[in-house]
Amino acid sequence: MRVRTRVAIIGGLGVCAGQFAPAATFFPPVRRLAEPWVLCRAHTGRPEVALTFDDGPDPDMAPRFLDMLGRTPATFFWLGWRVRAHREIVRAAAAKGHEIACHGDDHRSLARLGPRTTRAGLERARDSIADAAGRAPAFYRPAYGVWNGTAWTMAPRLGMQRTLWCKWAWDWRANITTAHIVDSVLQGATPGAILLLHDAEGAPGAPERTLAALPEILDGLRDRGLRPVTLSQLIAPSARAIA
Repeated sequence: MRVRTRVAIIGGLGVCAGQFAPAATFFPPVRRLAEPWVLCRAHTGRPEVALTFDDGPDPDMAPRFLDMLGRTPATFFWLGWRVRAHREIVRAAAAKGHEIACHGDDHRSLARLGPRTTRAGLERARDSIADAAGRAPAFYRPAYGVWNGTAWTMAPRLGMQRTLWCKWAWDWRANITTAHIVDSVLQGATPGAILLLHDAEGAPGAPERTLAALPEILDGLRDRGLRPVTLSQLIAPSARAIA
């Protein structure tokens, strides 16, 4: 019995490790090591970056972000429950040439979720985005950048590339100013960069500060000779013509 108990304990620890070890990619050194398996930046050599936004679509903020971006394409990692509630915003974003990616069905950390709940939420979010946008999402970024083993395995099976980022501005925090958001994003803006911002959620007023930072970010990218594109365009083969 003791041997069986020990085997059961070891087996259980192994299952737990497999389920939650991927969460370590939240930390930059681990994220860099994981780059062969997670999209954190592109290595095409083209002067392009991807502006990505998490947590929407918020019915008040999303239209303002779309207006501010104008003809500049971006990739929105949106939540399944919000997509179902605001399908017209998703359709409008897709019609403007933006890419809709998956941020899960809600914003619970995967570190708190078991395999069955993770799988069901991921499938529901993927299907909701495909239905609203007219195209299945090609990328998945988990809430807080925290993975578990189920999401790590299921995302590519559902046709979504595992995605994180190489630079973010911590723009969801209460103490982050618009100037800090601009400076932080532009410091990380190098060819192939995936830049993380938020168009919803966070501290009170956080999305408004990010929105206010967008014009300076777009001007700064332009001054550096960098062209914002969607994630799909960013990772496209080098032979792709640049308009």
